[in-house]
Amino acid sequence: FSVSVAQVGSLDSASLVKKQQRRYQARGGKVFDVDQTTFLLPYDGVIVDALFGTGFHGRQQPQTINIINAINASRLPVFA
Repeated sequence: FSVSVAQVGSLDSASLVKKQQRRYQARGGKVFDVDQTTFLLPYDGVIVDALFGTGFHGRQQPQTINIINAINASRLPVFA
């Protein structure tokens, strides 16, 4: 499988997510930063949505609304 990982926003360097990101990159994985205004998705494949995790409460941040809209409009299967 070809895997692309998009990083939305910044991570706390001490977070578990950042630790896992470093492990992924140490194994040759590529992570790219997403420009929230021009978020593009592939034409085929699947999306693993990990924007918020489980138990999210509150409002969506403005910078993620374009990403959510692009995911919803993509017609690709989404695993969240």
